[in-house]
Amino acid sequence: MKKFLTLVALTLGFGTASWAEASWPTGINWETMQIAAAGYYISTDGTESKLELTSMTTTLEDADLWYRAQNEDGSYCLYNKAAGPDMVLAASTTMTGKDGGSTFPRMVDKNNVPEGYVAEWTLTGAGNLNPEDGEEFYVFEKGTTYALNNRDNVLAFWSTSQDGGSSVVFRWAAKEFDVNSDTGKWTATNTNGTWASAWDSTDKDPVGVQMTAEANNMTYTGKDITGYGGLVNSSGYSLKTTDAKYVVAAFSFDLTFVDGASSLMTLTLADGTEVKPSAEAQHVSVDGLKDQTYTMTLSGANKGVTFGNLRMTVKRSLEQPEWQFNVFETRTTSAIPYRIPAITTTKNGIVVAIADYRFSRADIGSGRIDLHIRTSADNGQNWGDIIKPKEMEGDGNTTAGHLEAGFGDPCIVADRESNTIMVTSCSGTPGFFSGNRNHHQGWARWYSYDDGKTWTEPEYLDEEFIYAPFDNSKYGTVRGWFVGSGKIHQSRYTKLGDYYRLYCAGSTYNGSQTANWVLYSDDFGKTWSFLGGCDVSPIPGGDEPKVEELPNGNLVLSSRCTEGRKYNIFSFTDADKAEGEWGTYALSSKANNGVTANNGCNGEIQMVPVVRQADGQKTWLALQSLPRGGGRTNVSIFYKDLTETTAYNTPANFARDWDGYHTVSKIGSAYSTMTVQADKSIGFIYEEETFCGTGGGGYTIAYKNYTIEDITGGLYTYDLEYDPATTVLPLTAVKTSANESCMTVVFNKTVTPCSQAEVAISLGDGVDAFVNCEDKVVTLNYVYPLFAGGKFELTLPAGTVMDADGQLNEAVTCSFRLLSGDILPLEETITKLADVREDKTYILYNDHFKAKAIYAPQYNDNMLWTGGMVGDATHELSNTAYGEDVHPGDPNNSWMLISIDNEYYLYNVGAEKCLVVGTNSGTRYCTFDVSSPVQVKEISGGFAFSTSGATYDWLCASPQLAYPVSVWTSSDAGSCWQLIENPNVEADLEFAQKVIVGICESRIEADHNGQSIYSLDGRRLEAMPSRRGIYVVNGKKVVRF
Repeated sequence: MKKFLTLVALTLGFGTASWAEASWPTGINWETMQIAAAGYYISTDGTESKLELTSMTTTLEDADLWYRAQNEDGSYCLYNKAAGPDMVLAASTTMTGKDGGSTFPRMVDKNNVPEGYVAEWTLTGAGNLNPEDGEEFYVFEKGTTYALNNRDNVLAFWSTSQDGGSSVVFRWAAKEFDVNSDTGKWTATNTNGTWASAWDSTDKDPVGVQMTAEANNMTYTGKDITGYGGLVNSSGYSLKTTDAKYVVAAFSFDLTFVDGASSLMTLTLADGTEVKPSAEAQHVSVDGLKDQTYTMTLSGANKGVTFGNLRMTVKRSLEQPEWQFNVFETRTTSAIPYRIPAITTTKNGIVVAIADYRFSRADIGSGRIDLHIRTSADNGQNWGDIIKPKEMEGDGNTTAGHLEAGFGDPCIVADRESNTIMVTSCSGTPGFFSGNRNHHQGWARWYSYDDGKTWTEPEYLDEEFIYAPFDNSKYGTVRGWFVGSGKIHQSRYTKLGDYYRLYCAGSTYNGSQTANWVLYSDDFGKTWSFLGGCDVSPIPGGDEPKVEELPNGNLVLSSRCTEGRKYNIFSFTDADKAEGEWGTYALSSKANNGVTANNGCNGEIQMVPVVRQADGQKTWLALQSLPRGGGRTNVSIFYKDLTETTAYNTPANFARDWDGYHTVSKIGSAYSTMTVQADKSIGFIYEEETFCGTGGGGYTIAYKNYTIEDITGGLYTYDLEYDPATTVLPLTAVKTSANESCMTVVFNKTVTPCSQAEVAISLGDGVDAFVNCEDKVVTLNYVYPLFAGGKFELTLPAGTVMDADGQLNEAVTCSFRLLSGDILPLEETITKLADVREDKTYILYNDHFKAKAIYAPQYNDNMLWTGGMVGDATHELSNTAYGEDVHPGDPNNSWMLISIDNEYYLYNVGAEKCLVVGTNSGTRYCTFDVSSPVQVKEISGGFAFSTSGATYDWLCASPQLAYPVSVWTSSDAGSCWQLIENPNVEADLEFAQKVIVGICESRIEADHNGQSIYSLDGRRLEAMPSRRGIYVVNGKKVVRF
């Protein structure tokens, strides 16, 4: 008998203990073996007497994974992962059947190889199949000319000669990596190397196996990696591969909480599973993964957890990687890095890409940054050499106020009717947050008239068009301006003079707060004006923004934020004069089925004319790109169907209910932008960790080309009949209002009645409304049997009026509530649960910020809002809408606190839903649901409310944030709420209870004869009890009143 005791241990350098315990060590390069031209996978679990060849596909299960361990004489032993480390592939040296067709290799005990068998194999190069990847060999029994062969779909031999039937292709399939200080090193750290944001494996087969954190939050405990929550008490941690050919398939670790974190920390896995602290190490194991990056989030405090015995499995990706071209490469962390791409398509079909080339390795204001350009004449398939315009070189002089120090964060537009291209960018020093009125970041502009080959000298726009206008505004002086990178939008509808209008977006900083603004230009960027003025920001506190035109000609502003995007809409009353008004911005996030992110990063917004494949409907699609994964990973393109005007008539409606997304990158990736190319495909350019991490301050700028079918999975295609030259501004209702005597609709264009100067429209029940048109204003005057407390919905029917282009109006609906004119004063302030009555309604009031919690669907139909709010010395009011007066007679402003089955429900009378308090580790704003209970805690001066009960998850007024009510500790002044009795709104307890328990149909018969009745604790009852409560009748919850 032959014995192979330490064969792999010797080859790989692992101790023999791993083998004595019959377990696989890490570091093995597992491969698949495919035989002959058909490519059948050789697979086994170690028990078969012969290996049948039945599958030409693989999911890389253990039975398909092989390891070829080389012996000292150059021969190999072949191990199978499913069969275990004690088994090897062996075969008899006696050939039976025709030319070895009945001699079958099989797995045998490596320490008891049968007599007459050989368990060593010789690999000789073959050239029959010539695979694009992998290695092709003839596999011979050692010392023979007998080669493995596919014989009638069974693994056997061909003993006399070799051809394609004996070719075996070995392809790399999987490998397990230990993640610790022995097997890798920090590649991105703070200055002194004590804290890190990136760990790279020193095993480079394959390259690019990493663990990263959102910031420098990692250190070592012994040899294991310890991660902290960081300064913001929340940090994403990612296991990843940087090469699209590989995925993270599985991982495991033993989790230990350190530094007194036991009561504070939560580790949230990608599927939402939360690992809470415990006294002992907890084993975490996840498998079945298929992406390049897996991200988990550590939150709760700046405390630590140790990932002990961390092991990750990397496998070959079974998906065909999408084609991409690396327009600007950052190969190593020591190379001068690229960042912040922009892209456009010229009138001649030339695609022009531009990006920062950062000598300073940091944002604009830090030193020298140049702009580099590259162009493609064939829709992105091939690219010319990099163009390095002298006019776009920084000189690195960091003297405050020096505008030529560097040029960064470019945005670009190509005029669709001429050969003119314009680029603008931030410029000079100091940085955005470090300036003052006299020395501040600049705004530079260049033109090209030859498809980007040559450029004009830079001109500076900031003083005349940004800083000076703010000096004379209600908003006041600003000390920083930052133009949004990527795409400058050229209008599809508005043209004054020689050019269609341009829109670009940017941010200001006034020393305490950022704010977003939109500018427009009717002379292709020579002069600029603020859309809606510069007195009030459309998104106060906003980060990097983008802007686009909606199908109805209104403008949507898209602003960077952690959870997704913030959106606001400018509704034009006169587009030519740029007159109109901003709405109230809304958050798009996972909570409202919007665009989703777990980071702060910029992305692009684009509208595209499409045809819906299901029914041939011509419509528009909104595209929004941003990283979807944890941290800056998984750049994706979200899409939303805009067929219905209600999908985008308000910021809140536009923000919600996006339809899907396409994942562009499965690794670290950040800023992105796009252009519609001459062939009507989408040219998409983005930052990616293609070759290395971001420790050097940059990314590779990668390009991909997509059809609309690619992005939407075939649901839509580009509308090839769409012609911007013949497009007219759609007729749109931009403002509606109603009261007890009339409904007013303001259109964006002058309209006339379709029949006569004054027409009557039936509103039902014999009530007529008389329509009057004056310029853009349509008024419906009517007499209606209204009554106090009533809610009314009125409609201007479709086809009532038309514009000069012959377009008819769509139906316009307006609802309003007629409130009682006699307002009773509010009554007793309740601060104890014992004093709460379920037959009363209350105002939910925070005394510190004077905030009344309300349901305000006009701003956001699923987010808790406020009225009457004021700020304090450290929490300025970020949105004036938070402070608007509220009417005590409006049910939307009234609440009931209801107890059912020992649980409390905070029920809004107008919304007919219950409050859901957010979480500090997830969605921090508060929403509504039909039946979500809350925890109620009596505190000094009032109540604290929470859905989860976690330390940082208590309802808290937040005037300084992008949502007026967030979460924080119950001891915060913003978390103390009072209930003030409101006699102006009646409590309907019976209806509220039905809503909460899900019974909205008619009551079940009182006697319930023949029905099965149970209490909620599962006891069978003979009859329905007479006492009030909730019972289960025929499997449904019912309320007994």
